[in-house]
Amino acid sequence: VKTARKGYLSYLKERQQIKKDLSGGALVRSAGGWEVLKGREESDLESYDTRILGDGDFVESIIKEEKEEDVVKRLNYEQIKKRVIEETKIDEKEMTKPGKSTRRGKKLRAIIGYVSVHYGNEKMIDMAEKFKITRQSVGSLVDIGREIVEGDSELKQALLI
Repeated sequence: VKTARKGYLSYLKERQQIKKDLSGGALVRSAGGWEVLKGREESDLESYDTRILGDGDFVESIIKEEKEEDVVKRLNYEQIKKRVIEETKIDEKEMTKPGKSTRRGKKLRAIIGYVSVHYGNEKMIDMAEKFKITRQSVGSLVDIGREIVEGDSELKQALLI
């Protein structure tokens, strides 16, 4: 057993000597080492490893999408409602007509519900109170809203989602 341990420790020491140039992590090594990175401008530094995430265009598009989504996430229900009404050009009164709502009113509530729940800060229970319907109905409405928004790229882009 002693011979095996000595052999193993010897092996480890040899491996440590070989891997001394591998310090600093893969991102640092792939950039050419610390000295190369120190000489770069801050704007030239990349915050990701292209071997894992792919080229810069892909990563930049993901970052842009996240920033756009953050814009919507900062909006509250009233702001989302106003934006959806402006984009769909459906009168808010359609949404609040007594009795059975109109088709346009249902579409407006569906879009507002979907955007508010998935991109805003609203919970389904809050939307049920605002729309004066059951929580289960809000779930169905949000599903309809998802189909409408995801199926209309112009509307989706206009709402920044």
